[in-house]
Amino acid sequence: MPVRIEKTVEQLLTESGAPRLHTSFRPSDNTSEEWAEAYERIKAETEKGSVCAILGTNGNGKTQCAVCCMGHAIYNLKKKARYSKALDVFLLIREANSRNSETSERQAVEEFVSPWLLVIDAFEVRGESAFENRILNHIIDKRYDLKRPTIIISNDTGKKFADVVGSSIIDRMKAGNGVVVMRDASRRANK
Repeated sequence: MPVRIEKTVEQLLTESGAPRLHTSFRPSDNTSEEWAEAYERIKAETEKGSVCAILGTNGNGKTQCAVCCMGHAIYNLKKKARYSKALDVFLLIREANSRNSETSERQAVEEFVSPWLLVIDAFEVRGESAFENRILNHIIDKRYDLKRPTIIISNDTGKKFADVVGSSIIDRMKAGNGVVVMRDASRRANK
Protein backbone atom coordinates (compact mmCIF):
# COMPACT_ATOMS: atom_id res chain seq x y z
CA MET A 1 0.00 0.00 0.00
CA PRO A 2 1.52 3.37 -1.01
CA VAL A 3 2.27 5.86 1.72
CA ARG A 4 0.13 8.98 1.45
CA ILE A 5 2.17 12.10 2.05
CA GLU A 6 0.14 15.03 3.33
CA LYS A 7 1.08 18.53 2.28
CA THR A 8 2.17 21.02 4.91
CA VAL A 9 0.23 24.18 5.68
CA GLU A 10 3.06 26.14 4.02
CA GLN A 11 2.71 24.13 0.80
CA LEU A 12 -1.07 24.51 0.75
CA LEU A 13 -0.83 28.27 1.37
CA THR A 14 1.80 28.69 -1.34
CA GLU A 15 -0.40 26.80 -3.82
CA SER A 16 -3.27 29.17 -2.97
CA GLY A 17 -1.17 32.19 -3.95
CA ALA A 18 -0.30 33.40 -0.46
CA PRO A 19 2.99 35.31 -0.28
CA ARG A 20 5.79 32.98 0.79
CA LEU A 21 6.85 35.63 3.32
CA HIS A 22 3.72 34.82 5.35
CA THR A 23 3.26 31.06 4.97
CA SER A 24 5.30 29.87 7.98
CA PHE A 25 3.78 32.27 10.55
CA ARG A 26 1.21 30.79 12.96
CA PRO A 27 -1.37 32.71 15.01
CA SER A 28 0.42 31.56 18.17
CA ASP A 29 3.53 33.45 16.95
CA ASN A 30 1.82 36.84 17.23
CA THR A 31 3.35 39.58 19.35
CA SER A 32 0.33 41.84 19.75
CA GLU A 33 -2.97 41.53 21.55
CA GLU A 34 -4.52 43.72 18.85
CA TRP A 35 -3.33 41.32 16.14
CA ALA A 36 -4.68 38.28 18.03
CA GLU A 37 -8.08 39.93 18.47
CA ALA A 38 -8.20 40.91 14.78
CA TYR A 39 -7.32 37.36 13.73
CA GLU A 40 -10.01 35.78 15.92
CA ARG A 41 -12.63 38.25 14.74
CA ILE A 42 -11.85 37.85 11.03
CA LYS A 43 -11.59 34.07 11.38
CA ALA A 44 -15.05 33.96 12.99
CA GLU A 45 -16.50 36.15 10.23
CA THR A 46 -14.99 34.00 7.49
CA GLU A 47 -16.58 30.94 9.06
CA LYS A 48 -19.94 32.71 8.68
CA GLY A 49 -19.28 33.52 5.00
CA SER A 50 -18.93 37.28 5.54
CA VAL A 51 -17.31 39.97 3.44
CA CYS A 52 -14.57 41.39 5.69
CA ALA A 53 -11.96 44.13 5.57
CA ILE A 54 -8.64 44.49 7.34
CA LEU A 55 -7.53 48.11 7.25
CA GLY A 56 -4.54 50.01 8.58
CA THR A 57 -1.15 51.45 7.80
CA ASN A 58 1.75 49.61 6.20
CA GLY A 59 3.41 46.70 7.96
CA ASN A 60 1.11 46.14 10.92
CA GLY A 61 0.12 42.56 10.15
CA LYS A 62 -2.94 42.85 7.91
CA THR A 63 -1.72 40.40 5.26
CA GLN A 64 -0.37 38.06 7.94
CA CYS A 65 -3.80 38.01 9.60
CA ALA A 66 -5.54 37.17 6.33
CA VAL A 67 -3.01 34.46 5.43
CA CYS A 68 -3.50 32.87 8.86
CA CYS A 69 -7.26 32.85 8.16
CA MET A 70 -6.46 31.13 4.87
CA GLY A 71 -4.37 28.57 6.75
CA HIS A 72 -7.29 27.90 9.09
CA ALA A 73 -9.67 27.50 6.13
CA ILE A 74 -7.34 25.24 4.16
CA TYR A 75 -5.88 23.11 6.90
CA ASN A 76 -8.59 22.95 9.56
CA LEU A 77 -11.78 23.39 7.53
CA LYS A 78 -10.46 21.62 4.40
CA LYS A 79 -11.70 24.46 2.19
CA LYS A 80 -10.10 26.00 -0.89
CA ALA A 81 -8.66 29.51 -0.56
CA ARG A 82 -7.09 31.98 -2.95
CA TYR A 83 -4.92 35.03 -2.37
CA SER A 84 -4.50 37.77 -4.95
CA LYS A 85 -3.35 41.35 -5.09
CA ALA A 86 -6.14 43.57 -6.43
CA LEU A 87 -4.13 44.57 -9.47
CA ASP A 88 -3.54 40.90 -10.35
CA VAL A 89 -7.31 40.32 -10.41
CA PHE A 90 -7.65 42.89 -13.18
CA LEU A 91 -4.54 41.77 -15.04
CA LEU A 92 -5.92 38.21 -15.25
CA ILE A 93 -9.30 39.43 -16.47
CA ARG A 94 -7.74 41.77 -19.03
CA GLU A 95 -5.50 38.95 -20.28
CA ALA A 96 -8.67 36.89 -20.81
CA ASN A 97 -9.91 39.67 -23.11
CA SER A 98 -6.95 39.28 -25.45
CA ARG A 99 -7.48 37.40 -28.68
CA ASN A 100 -4.74 34.91 -27.90
CA SER A 101 -6.17 33.88 -24.54
CA GLU A 102 -7.55 30.39 -24.03
CA THR A 103 -9.46 31.68 -21.01
CA SER A 104 -12.68 33.67 -21.32
CA GLU A 105 -13.41 36.67 -19.14
CA ARG A 106 -16.16 34.62 -17.46
CA GLN A 107 -13.65 31.84 -16.66
CA ALA A 108 -11.21 34.41 -15.27
CA VAL A 109 -13.91 35.85 -13.00
CA GLU A 110 -14.86 32.32 -11.89
CA GLU A 111 -11.28 31.79 -10.65
CA PHE A 112 -12.05 34.41 -8.00
CA VAL A 113 -15.62 33.30 -7.31
CA SER A 114 -15.00 29.56 -6.93
CA PRO A 115 -12.66 29.30 -3.89
CA TRP A 116 -14.38 29.11 -0.52
CA LEU A 117 -12.19 31.97 0.81
CA LEU A 118 -10.83 34.82 -1.32
CA VAL A 119 -8.30 37.36 -0.04
CA ILE A 120 -7.83 40.52 -2.12
CA ASP A 121 -4.77 42.45 -0.91
CA ALA A 122 -3.47 45.93 -1.74
CA PHE A 123 -6.99 47.07 -2.57
CA GLU A 124 -5.86 50.69 -2.58
CA VAL A 125 -3.36 50.03 -5.41
CA ARG A 126 -5.68 50.02 -8.40
CA GLY A 127 -7.01 52.43 -10.96
CA GLU A 128 -10.54 52.70 -9.55
CA SER A 129 -11.89 52.69 -13.10
CA ALA A 130 -15.53 51.94 -13.84
CA PHE A 131 -14.41 48.57 -15.29
CA GLU A 132 -12.53 47.64 -12.11
CA ASN A 133 -15.41 48.73 -9.89
CA ARG A 134 -17.91 46.66 -11.90
CA ILE A 135 -15.67 43.56 -11.85
CA LEU A 136 -15.03 43.81 -8.09
CA ASN A 137 -18.71 44.35 -7.36
CA HIS A 138 -19.60 41.39 -9.57
CA ILE A 139 -17.04 39.05 -7.93
CA ILE A 140 -17.93 40.06 -4.38
CA ASP A 141 -21.68 40.01 -5.06
CA LYS A 142 -21.51 36.49 -6.53
CA ARG A 143 -19.40 35.32 -3.56
CA TYR A 144 -21.81 36.98 -1.11
CA ASP A 145 -24.77 35.21 -2.72
CA LEU A 146 -22.92 31.89 -2.32
CA LYS A 147 -21.97 32.69 1.34
CA ARG A 148 -18.28 32.43 0.43
CA PRO A 149 -16.11 34.64 2.64
CA THR A 150 -14.02 37.43 1.15
CA ILE A 151 -11.30 39.39 2.94
CA ILE A 152 -10.28 42.76 1.51
CA ILE A 153 -6.99 44.25 2.74
CA SER A 154 -6.27 47.96 2.34
CA ASN A 155 -3.93 50.62 3.66
CA ASP A 156 -6.86 53.04 3.37
CA THR A 157 -9.05 53.58 6.41
CA GLY A 158 -12.38 55.16 7.23
CA LYS A 159 -14.12 57.30 4.65
CA LYS A 160 -11.37 56.89 2.04
CA PHE A 161 -11.77 53.09 2.14
CA ALA A 162 -15.57 53.40 1.95
CA ASP A 163 -15.26 55.71 -1.06
CA VAL A 164 -12.81 53.39 -2.84
CA VAL A 165 -14.68 50.14 -2.18
CA GLY A 166 -18.11 51.61 -2.93
CA SER A 167 -21.48 51.50 -1.24
CA SER A 168 -22.47 48.10 -2.64
CA ILE A 169 -19.54 46.28 -1.04
CA ILE A 170 -19.79 48.34 2.17
CA ASP A 171 -23.44 47.29 2.43
CA ARG A 172 -22.45 43.61 2.17
CA MET A 173 -19.87 44.11 4.93
CA LYS A 174 -22.63 45.38 7.22
CA ALA A 175 -24.19 41.90 7.19
CA GLY A 176 -21.29 40.77 9.39
CA ASN A 177 -18.94 42.32 11.90
CA GLY A 178 -15.84 42.02 9.80
CA VAL A 179 -14.23 45.45 9.48
CA VAL A 180 -11.05 45.55 11.52
CA VAL A 181 -8.76 48.58 11.69
CA MET A 182 -5.28 47.65 12.88
CA ARG A 183 -3.41 50.45 14.61
CA ASP A 184 -0.12 48.75 15.55
CA ALA A 185 3.08 50.33 14.25
CA SER A 186 4.92 48.68 11.37
CA ARG A 187 6.66 45.46 12.36
CA ARG A 188 8.92 45.35 9.34
CA ALA A 189 11.77 47.21 11.03
CA ASN A 190 11.89 44.43 13.66
CA LYS A 191 12.50 41.62 11.15
